[in-house]
Amino acid sequence: MKLSSWEASRRRVSSYRKRNPTESVLYRIIYEYRQEFEWQWQEFFEHKYGFLRDEVLKSFDKYLNCGILFNGCAYLECTDCKYSELLAFSCKQRTLCPSCSAKRALTFSENLVDNILEDVPHAHVVFTVPKRLRPYFKFNRDLNKHLYTAAWQTVQEWCADEHPDCKPAMVASLHTAGDLLNWHPHVHSLVALGAFGLNGDFKLFENINTQWLTTVFARNIFELLEDESCIEPEVIENLRQWQNSGFNVWLGEAVESHDTEHLKFLARYLRKSAVMTSKLKYIESSNKVRINKKYDGKDVVKDFSPLEFIAEVAQHIPDTFEQMLRYYGAYSARSRGVKTTQYAEPVIIPLSEMEERTKPSVSWASAMKKVFEIDPLVCPKCAGEMVIKSFIFNTKEITRMAKYSGQTVWNAPPPITKTIAA
Repeated sequence: MKLSSWEASRRRVSSYRKRNPTESVLYRIIYEYRQEFEWQWQEFFEHKYGFLRDEVLKSFDKYLNCGILFNGCAYLECTDCKYSELLAFSCKQRTLCPSCSAKRALTFSENLVDNILEDVPHAHVVFTVPKRLRPYFKFNRDLNKHLYTAAWQTVQEWCADEHPDCKPAMVASLHTAGDLLNWHPHVHSLVALGAFGLNGDFKLFENINTQWLTTVFARNIFELLEDESCIEPEVIENLRQWQNSGFNVWLGEAVESHDTEHLKFLARYLRKSAVMTSKLKYIESSNKVRINKKYDGKDVVKDFSPLEFIAEVAQHIPDTFEQMLRYYGAYSARSRGVKTTQYAEPVIIPLSEMEERTKPSVSWASAMKKVFEIDPLVCPKCAGEMVIKSFIFNTKEITRMAKYSGQTVWNAPPPITKTIAA
């Protein structure tokens, strides 16, 4: 299987100096239709998607400010050749902004593989629910937590069946978007293909039966939804009688611990954005937004009006405090903390040396990569070291400095033909 290279991804982040977010189809559509979308939500979309959440409009507004110098920037200067430039702030959104989501996925994958995953085989496991049950999660987002719970309970039963006295490990992420932006809640996870004993030893799973895992996952979902009193017993019984229930547990190939390239690829996929700009195309002649995907070697496309497209995107924006990533078992924060405390040797630091030995939790360069579009330490002119001199928020000062450096503070996106009705 051909994977996108982790090192190539890092080089692209480091070498890409100036992006223009206003040129993308996603930015152009939201920019032109954001207000109209808010005004017409109740009439055209509330019956299909529910009430319009505040998080949606806030996310749109933050995204429209992402990567725009006019909204604030940092002033960078090379210590060698004194070349300087302005670097716009990003919105740091979790789902909507493709650029910020990509940066988040890169830093997450590096931390997960380097600091959390143990040196054991792992597999990519996907837990899927049938179409008939998906609306329950769409109109009551609090139920999304049960998708995580059902998936983890399934892994626990898998472990208990083979190694009852051991602890499994899983990192899980909730994805709500299908390839064509349809509502499709499912859990992507990285699961250790074995369990950890009390003395730290690792025992591999010998029996892998995806059909059995699917049956257990379906039973767990039914029990959790029934406890919430949001599904009738008759519906459950009806679904159980279907030959193809729509539940599915897909198990990928085993990935050894030394294959860090593959692991980081899978980790980045766990945090991928719901909207991929590479799949979007604006059709000028019909004023439609087109999404395409590959299925069995063929192109499958779906066209939306601009307002329909924004409505589809809106349903995948998480609530403010909605948890989209969870760690379980041996990878939970508590288990990792206990392990660190249990095996770490005590270190006594003299009081006089405490201040000198204090260091930040992450390197300065890593922190900057989380905040900015590129690695700010490399000068594009001489490859020397770039340092941040100041952060600028005054619009007049930004305009003056941008003119001096030949940069543009903001350009309106290319206009599109607007329609009133959805």
